[in-house]
Amino acid sequence: MQDNVEVRIQNNFKIPQPPKIESQNEIPPNVIRIETQDGSGEFIEIELPPTTLLGIDDPPLQDTSAMFIPALRGVGSAIKGIKNVAGIGRSLTREEVLERIKKLPKAFNSKGKERTRIYLVGTKEKLLELWEELTRNFKNERIEKNPKGIRIVRTLDDGTEVSLRDYSSEASGNSHTIDTKINNKDYKIHIDKGINNAP
Repeated sequence: MQDNVEVRIQNNFKIPQPPKIESQNEIPPNVIRIETQDGSGEFIEIELPPTTLLGIDDPPLQDTSAMFIPALRGVGSAIKGIKNVAGIGRSLTREEVLERIKKLPKAFNSKGKERTRIYLVGTKEKLLELWEELTRNFKNERIEKNPKGIRIVRTLDDGTEVSLRDYSSEASGNSHTIDTKINNKDYKIHIDKGINNAP
């Protein structure tokens, strides 16, 4: 059975203290001192029983933090580099969203003329994959319901909103659609059902 260890805490504004020890090296190894940062000289000392009473024969710990400083110098830039990799820690920017959208095939009207800012994917699965790619690490999400269906709106770190809705116009085949507004222009991505791609 172990003996109880008594820890005594002293506070210098309640209990008279011996003269202030100026250096950490002058504080006995069984004493922990916590000083205020306001320059008032107030402190709290926690006096532990000597290590021999605790059955510890190890020498006191040495401060080896200085040996890690050179190794840590590059960590900040490494973390910054990792955050700039798409999909790790941050969402896409509006420019990155637009760049991905513009790589998609354009939709055409019934006369074969290219539709403005309307793009296509081949299947519902591709649309949902693109939705997850565009909104990865989104900041928040809201769900809107209306008589036409459900719309999920995800907000990215820079405030860009990207929506997925389970409806669209009759001209677009009334299927799932991704919408976003970038630089005051609406962009839409529909599933290609042959209706939107005349040529």
